[in-house]
Amino acid sequence: MIDQKKSGMFTKLYYLLLLTALNPVKNIAIVEAQPDPCNTLVETYGIDADVVLGFIGSKRLSSSNDLCDLSDVRSDQLYEAARIMVDHLPSSVRLPNITIGIEFYYDCGPSSLVTSASLQYAVSSQDQCRMSDPLKPGVIGPVMDSLVPLASSVLSAVSIPLVSPTAATVTSHKRTESAPENVFRTLPSTSHQAEVLVDLVEYFGWSYFTLIATRGKYGIGGANETRRLAEEKGICASQTILLNDSENSRGTYDDVVTDLLGNPEAKGVVLWCSTNNIIGLLEAIERNNGEALNLILLTSESALSNVTLLDSYPKAARGLIGVRPFDSTNTAAFDYLRQYSTATFDNLYVIPVLDAVLAYSHALADIHQERCSGTAGMCTAMTELSSQEMFNALEKTTFTGIGGEEFAFDSNGEPIRFTLEILQYQNDTSGTAGGQGYSTQQIGVWKPTSGLVLLGTFEHYSQNGLVDVTPSSICGNLCSICDQSIPPRQEGGGNMPYKNRGDRYIRVPGDLDIPSILSLSDPGYFGHDGLLCGKIREKEVLNTLALSYAMDKVNADPDVFPGIKLGVTIMDSCSQAVIATRQLAGVLGQTVASLESTGPTVGILGPGTDEVAKQVVDEITAPSGLTTVSYGNAPSAIQSSNFFQTSPSLDAQVRVIARLLADLDWYYTGIVYSSSTYGKTGYDAFITVANEYGICIGLAKEIPANAMQPDYDVIITDLFKSQDLNIIVTFVSEYEARRLLITEHLFGFDRFSWVGTETWTADAELFEGFENSAHGSLIVAPAIGDLTELQAYLSAMPVQDVLASNPWITPALRNIFPCDNTTGQQHGDYDQLNMDCVDLGLSGLGTLITLGEYSSDIGHIINAFYALAYGADRLRQLKCVNESQPLCMEFLETFLSQELFEIVANVNFDTNGQEFSFSNKTGPSEFTVQNFQQVDSNLQLMEIGSWMKANLTLDLDLIVLASTAAAGPQRDPLRCDLCFGNDEEEEPPEILDWELEGIWVTIILAISAVCLFLIFCTVCAFVYNYDHPVVTSASLTLSLWLLLGCAMMYCMNLVYLLHANTTICAIRRVGTALSYAVTYAAMSVKSIRVNRLVRGKPGDSMSFTSYWSETILFCVFVSAQFFIAGAWLLLQRPNANTIPGALIECEGQENLWTCDYTHLEFIISLSYVYALVLFTFVTSIGAVKFLTI
Repeated sequence: MIDQKKSGMFTKLYYLLLLTALNPVKNIAIVEAQPDPCNTLVETYGIDADVVLGFIGSKRLSSSNDLCDLSDVRSDQLYEAARIMVDHLPSSVRLPNITIGIEFYYDCGPSSLVTSASLQYAVSSQDQCRMSDPLKPGVIGPVMDSLVPLASSVLSAVSIPLVSPTAATVTSHKRTESAPENVFRTLPSTSHQAEVLVDLVEYFGWSYFTLIATRGKYGIGGANETRRLAEEKGICASQTILLNDSENSRGTYDDVVTDLLGNPEAKGVVLWCSTNNIIGLLEAIERNNGEALNLILLTSESALSNVTLLDSYPKAARGLIGVRPFDSTNTAAFDYLRQYSTATFDNLYVIPVLDAVLAYSHALADIHQERCSGTAGMCTAMTELSSQEMFNALEKTTFTGIGGEEFAFDSNGEPIRFTLEILQYQNDTSGTAGGQGYSTQQIGVWKPTSGLVLLGTFEHYSQNGLVDVTPSSICGNLCSICDQSIPPRQEGGGNMPYKNRGDRYIRVPGDLDIPSILSLSDPGYFGHDGLLCGKIREKEVLNTLALSYAMDKVNADPDVFPGIKLGVTIMDSCSQAVIATRQLAGVLGQTVASLESTGPTVGILGPGTDEVAKQVVDEITAPSGLTTVSYGNAPSAIQSSNFFQTSPSLDAQVRVIARLLADLDWYYTGIVYSSSTYGKTGYDAFITVANEYGICIGLAKEIPANAMQPDYDVIITDLFKSQDLNIIVTFVSEYEARRLLITEHLFGFDRFSWVGTETWTADAELFEGFENSAHGSLIVAPAIGDLTELQAYLSAMPVQDVLASNPWITPALRNIFPCDNTTGQQHGDYDQLNMDCVDLGLSGLGTLITLGEYSSDIGHIINAFYALAYGADRLRQLKCVNESQPLCMEFLETFLSQELFEIVANVNFDTNGQEFSFSNKTGPSEFTVQNFQQVDSNLQLMEIGSWMKANLTLDLDLIVLASTAAAGPQRDPLRCDLCFGNDEEEEPPEILDWELEGIWVTIILAISAVCLFLIFCTVCAFVYNYDHPVVTSASLTLSLWLLLGCAMMYCMNLVYLLHANTTICAIRRVGTALSYAVTYAAMSVKSIRVNRLVRGKPGDSMSFTSYWSETILFCVFVSAQFFIAGAWLLLQRPNANTIPGALIECEGQENLWTCDYTHLEFIISLSYVYALVLFTFVTSIGAVKFLTI
């Protein structure tokens, strides 16, 4: 280009230096079939051509020798097509006596080679191998969209155009965003594929679909554009399930499929995935009975890049519909190429390559016509062509493509006219697959001018085979609700739109405020950022109405805060601790700009889930001193003096479960528990209580954190292998409960009767589609209480008022009252409910909601509000006795003190005719026992008993179990006589017996006996030879004391082999430290004696060297240890206890007994021994140093 020539030597030198620096990256050698002898980086076609185009293509990098020498058949078709086109330009291209050549550059994957190829094309000119300096109008390629920005960034520096035969991603197709102005494309942006996919969704009448995407610009950009277009049409798109391109874990893909299976009404899935992710998903669908899933997959072009991969997964791919930017029925381009070559052409991407060559050729023809009119060949004016003039010519060029379609570029450098074809993988009827199997068939096209044009050749399928029906995909209660399901913030209100997930509030301002943390939504869906929220929890949302009721009742009571209005600020934690702490910190710090101002904070209500409650207490309320009243079943691990819960304790609930098992004669059970604090606490408590009741635990399985489908597979299969294990106790979340039942359903098992807690009833439709697996389950949940007064309150509440002030209630009511989606009235109209379902003008809210729609927490939330309100009012009465102001300063300054906590701890009040008070900081232990029963394919929760005042009442006639195997007594088939029925308190063993058995006892006894015998022999030898110089120099007395200490240590080995009882524990306490004290006391006296001897002068007499003096000093040393051991025995009497949980796995072993002292106490008892050891070491070192002087 002429701009390069004018740039001067300095510019060219800069590029040449940069090219030299980039060439050796990774030492990749470039080897081609017919290399240009003048340049090892390129293969040139047409060395003496007048015009030379650049072509940045791909070859594959050899794994054996790092040479860029592996041929790619599909890529080679692109090179051959470009060669044919420059040799045989259509007659419409008028370039008389002008030849066009191509320089081929190969990237082989490393981005540095793309950069160096672009640089080399920019700087190379006439050399020894070229007879002329050709015109270099621009570059075609790269053939991978991800490499286009690299090449364009180099070429744009010298204004060289780049025409890429790839489709731009949604995030890079506009020049004003990230693509330089020198880039043109001969394929339309993938944003148009998103338009087609959404048009198909609308055509099918879907109101909901799931998005799955690969992380990166292509996947996330396409998914976001699809969501945006769907929302414009009022169609709900789920939160995107994101996958890493390199993901190869079967468990990850199985998890995705399980989530899809978990939404039985939402059959539509839109994919923006890489080929690797497509393969992983198809394999997982095949593994999980692809035909039974009955999913309808809509995908972008990636799934169609290699159609043969679909043949490996026919069940999963059957019915798949894909969109790609071609029209495979138009074979004009292939027919054209076959005229000049016998090579095989089946790569559709040769079409945009041909269009790229034609774009340059027609632009050059237009320039030649303008500058060299009437002159054949390259005129001088054309050789001085500037880069900007070439760019302008490309922008203006129009021509008829090889396929017969008019071609021109728009302002973004993309084709104005194009065709997207819609293909379906279906039964072969055209003979493409030989009349058997499956093949992809074109079922429609999409053009910017005409939109979607379908041919009516769809195939849809069900379990029974092909059916001619339109597929259905609606948002049932189990779907993730899309962004627009929360209405925009009302004017003057404090609630936030759903798009600001984790930042939504309801505030009713007052003179005093009670911030309330509720779990109104699930955590973000699988694969999403953990800070996002999932679907609305309908039952939990109704808890906001309970708070409104409690607040209004307190404010209406003239005896409670007279003249003072209590307010509330409701936050949705989305069941995530990070969101809860962030929101609460914002509310307490008054940093949420959208909230109206309100009064001081009295205390915190909630959270209701264990992990969230623990983090909120540890990080915010405990350090600040705020009284916290939770409505959930928080774990005992929360050790905070200012924390209460109005629900009964988990320990009490576990005791009810154990009593239920015992009353049903179930003494053999399995247990599945979560790895969360709730799960582990429930497991530990159940182990202890099960031992008390004599319940044998046949198998215990923990669900790992972030468990994937293979983890659930292992749990269910392990449980099933235990043939006589029919009853399974669970301490899991609602999500984990659902996954357990899904897995049981997939395996076709129906033997288990599950025993769960209130988490099994948290979602109104938790087990939709798996009623058979949930049938017969027993649930022990906190009693809700009498809600008659609440119902009356809500019946008088106009629905419109609630919808205007509560951002969560609309989607919750829509799910509680599903309407006829075929009318289309719910496509985006979220300001009101479907008028066909609820008459908003006539109905109060309480008339719409039955008691079964409330969560088991609703009564505890009301009591939590009452506890804070009544407690704070009593504190006010104490502090503001003589104050004229109802809220005196002394009262306001005590919210963060111990006084409010002590008052709340002793508060009692009437709640719907029942007295409430805290017992050990928890609510009354009142539970209901419920039974899931399937009636006419519907799953109902029947109350079959209750636990009131420590008494369990059951109506056995109402209980329905999963199978007959669970109906009778449950016993361990092997040694169940040792697992239950022993209610007597076991006494510590008094008969001496070995604690251990087998070879280890024999080894320890043998070693101890040999050592004791050797000590005895040494004592005899010393006594017999008492006047021998060796014995005299060693001091007979100290030597005997030292040998006594060693003998005591070996005897203690035998003591530790005996069963622990009171006597043995006393001996262990005294004997262990005393034996070491005797040994090191003797060594200490010896070291003192040696020090005196080595420091004395020859002939000097030494006092205190007799046996008696040494014995007295030894006894002084030992007496200190006697004092320590005696004090320990007197202050804490020795005792023996059993080890809890000794009957796990029910192998029938007896309880193990152990001494009741702690490890720390034992270490402290040895502290004096450590001092003796240190003293002996120091004095011995001193003697050695003196001898060496």
